[in-house]
Amino acid sequence: MSNRSNFYDFLSYIIPGSLAVLLLLFFIGSIFGTPGVLISYVSGFGETIVFLIVGYFAGHLIQARGRQIELKEKDEWGGYFSIQFLRESNDFYTADFKGTLKRNAESEFGLPVDIADNSVTQEQKDKRHQEIFNLCYDFVVQKGISRSPDIHNGIYGMFRGAMVVWEIGITLALVTTVRHAAFLGYHFYSMGVSYHEPETTQLIIAVVLMAFFLGTKRFLKARFKHFGQRFVDSVFRNFLTFH
Repeated sequence: MSNRSNFYDFLSYIIPGSLAVLLLLFFIGSIFGTPGVLISYVSGFGETIVFLIVGYFAGHLIQARGRQIELKEKDEWGGYFSIQFLRESNDFYTADFKGTLKRNAESEFGLPVDIADNSVTQEQKDKRHQEIFNLCYDFVVQKGISRSPDIHNGIYGMFRGAMVVWEIGITLALVTTVRHAAFLGYHFYSMGVSYHEPETTQLIIAVVLMAFFLGTKRFLKARFKHFGQRFVDSVFRNFLTFH
């Protein structure tokens, strides 16, 4: 359990949180004309430990925002994959595979995967599918069948956090761009100087970084969705492999 927690914490909290802190330090420095100075303070062992602790706590804040993004994204997906993959209308699995999975889940947990009562709402049916997935996940973990679900879950959490980091990066890059553009505009109209070092360099860097974040955002969303599917699929496949 400790190794699982450490792995998930590292991917989902420390990596996104540390990256967000680095971006914040860089852009704050850039606004004041010294982009690398604040980052350079993270050099010794003690400073690195403090930086990682700050990054860890920042990661929790990032994941809180990431949950909000996840709720919006899953609506576009048609619901969580842990629910979707068990629906009769979903074709991610073949009918035979899905039927075998459901029979084994019902046999193992004593719960029908599909509730046949017509009076039951879709929300209640989805809730049962989520319960079955949670039971399968706990089963795989407790039996120590495979670490792949934990790996995919950690990567899924990392991409969820990365989507928030990208939001932060776009916002900070935009603020920095406006700041340097305003400075250069002031110098141009008041003094007739169109180039000023290092403001021009910092403006170019901010624009390039903003273009990078904006240009890769769609790719990031696609990978987030992909690893959401991989996580759920790895749980079901490992559960079925044991049976």
